[in-house]
Parts: sequence; C-alpha cells; structure tokens
Amino acid sequence: MNKLTDSRWFTRILALFFALLLFFNANSDTTHFKFTTEAALTAVAENVPVRLKYDEKKYYVASYEATTTVYMTSANKVLLDIESDESTRMFKVEADLTEFSEGTYEVPLEIINLNKGIEGTLKDKTLHVRIEKRESRQFDVTPKVNDNLLKKGYSLENIVLEPAAVEITSGQNTLDAIDQVVASLDDDRDLSSDLSKRVDVVALDKDGNILSVIIVPTTVSMTVHVEAPSKAVPLTIKQSGAIPTGIKSFQFETEYENITIRGSRENIDKVEEVTLFIDTTTILDEKKEVFKLDIPDTVEAEPQSVKVSITPIKAEATKTNSTKAKVKESSEKK
Repeated sequence: MNKLTDSRWFTRILALFFALLLFFNANSDTTHFKFTTEAALTAVAENVPVRLKYDEKKYYVASYEATTTVYMTSANKVLLDIESDESTRMFKVEADLTEFSEGTYEVPLEIINLNKGIEGTLKDKTLHVRIEKRESRQFDVTPKVNDNLLKKGYSLENIVLEPAAVEITSGQNTLDAIDQVVASLDDDRDLSSDLSKRVDVVALDKDGNILSVIIVPTTVSMTVHVEAPSKAVPLTIKQSGAIPTGIKSFQFETEYENITIRGSRENIDKVEEVTLFIDTTTILDEKKEVFKLDIPDTVEAEPQSVKVSITPIKAEATKTNSTKAKVKESSEKK
C-alpha cells in the first residue's frame, strides 16, 4: 500500500482527479449563475391589439377591450427587445370566436407565434365580447362647431358637408342605438373668413357616447361660410370732369339707393357713404353705363358695381322753351 501511494503514477492520477473535480465544480457554478441572471430578464408589451377570429361577413363584434398587456420573460435580451417593439413584434394576441353565434360571452385570449425563447403571460386571461348580426345603413351627417368658432360680430351663414351622408356598418343592435352621426369642428377659434377642412365622423348614442362602428368614409370635408358684420350706407353719385358745351347739367339715375358693406365692426364704422364720381367730359347724349364702385380695401361691398342712366340737360333746350313761352304770351295779348 505504501508502495502504491509513494509511486509517481499514483501521485499524477490523484492530481488529475482533483484538477478535474475543481474544473467541473467551477464550470457548474458559472453556468448556474449565468442561467439565473439571464432568466431574470423581463419586459412588458403594452397596448397589444387583440385580434378577433370570426366570420366578419356574418357577424360584428362590439363592446370589447381592443388592447391588452403581455408580460415576457427570457434569457435573451435581444429577443425581448424585438418582441417589445411594436414595429418588430412577431407575436399576436387572439380570441377565437369561430364557434360562437350572436350573444354576449367571456372568451379566452391566447398568445400565438411567440418565440420559443420567451415565456409570455397575459394580463387579461379572457375577453368580454358581444356578437351581433352584421348590418350596414346610410346615415346623414350633422355638422357641429364650438361656440367660440366665430370672431365677435361675425355670424355663421351656413355649413356644407361633402359627402353629406356616410355608410355605417355594425351590429344590428348598435345601429339601432345610433342617435346621431356628427362631424365636429372643435379646434378653430375667432374665424373671420370662410374655412374648409376635413373632420372626423363619429356615431353617438342618445347619451352622447361614441359607438363602436365602421364608418365609410371616416372623414368628410366641412366648409364653414362666415358672414361679416354689415350695414347699409347711401350711394351718392356726383358729376366730375368738364361739362361739354351746350350741356347745362346731368341727371343720374340708378336702382341702388344704398350699398351694403361688410367687414370688421371697426372698419365698417368708418364708412358713412359710398360716392361714385362720373366723368362727363365726353358725354353729349343720354346713355347707360356700368361703373365700378370705389370701395375701401378694408371692407367688401354688395354690389361692387352699378348701372347708371345718364341724361344730359342741354342748355339750348331750356332757352328755346323759354322763347316759345314768351311768343305764346305775346300772341294772347293781341
């Protein structure tokens, strides 16, 4: 026995044994520590859309939470980053409704296509749904604007929607619950001129709640026609330029006695009348002509031009009539 323990080969074998024992023990501890550390990596995917699997031509699903949260655990940080990002995510959350008909149910949710290196847990294990018979109807759209839309002094002339009606698809019960379909303009203030923009369309119940429906088109073009403050001012026509020889004066006639001006209250208050000057330098005979009115740039006018009948009063005609009157008077005395 002493010979065996004293031999060189025994010493070598014993040293090799302890070396291997230390190696495997150290490697085992490292592996265990690494696994424990990596397995503790977690991530949360929020607002994950819930995909419904059902006969979309026959049914419509309403009253359900459209998103959920998924908690993920993995030893691979890269995989967690990929599945946490909405743009690179591969997994889906699905509710299979293919075996259900009309009614209200609590159905299980399932994570599908999740990478095998990730363990996923749903925050919501089930989904509350209401399945209705699918139907489509036409609805007129009602325009709505906020109370502070117009600038002080301005008034709303009218609102035009294009298109004025939309097609709404939903469950039969939901369609029956629609009280009105509205297009609301809420984000504009102090309008003093016409406005056109596209606005969203929503379906509301009698309590003003937005209903879960499919609307085509989802937006409409709304044009708001704004009318500025206005007032009527007198139209005054005056002769200008030279009066031709043989003409004593001119008579001007038009169908407009007043002109309507529009603009801000401050600007229209500065206008008391509209004056039209007609140059008579070359006018010898009676005529009708359309003249553009000279209106300040700060206001608008209606009409912007007027037709004027111009009648020259000839001096010769006045003198001749006077002579005839004198001759007649002299004849009567005889």
